[in-house]
Amino acid sequence: MPYENNPNFIDEIPGKKFYCVCGESSKKPYCDGSHEKLDTGKLPKEFEVSVAKKMAICDCGQSSKLPFCDGTHSKLWAQILKMTLAVGWFAFVGGLFYLQF
Repeated sequence: MPYENNPNFIDEIPGKKFYCVCGESSKKPYCDGSHEKLDTGKLPKEFEVSVAKKMAICDCGQSSKLPFCDGTHSKLWAQILKMTLAVGWFAFVGGLFYLQF
């Protein structure tokens, strides 16, 4: 499963967790070992949850506060749009982006 443009919101329980940062886990936000099978060069982020709480776990892979979402995903789309407008045009039709260069 590739990176997504939004965080995973979870009601977490106390304990040691291993969160996916390679973007390939089929059990997101948790690591399933896909980074080893696919040789991504990335390791899961270990985190100890001390109390039960709602958490926003990064799924774009670019947060500066991994494993937590820091909103970087929203900035990434703004950068993509800016670059696209600089080199051509795009259309958003039926949930898909079409680019013309």
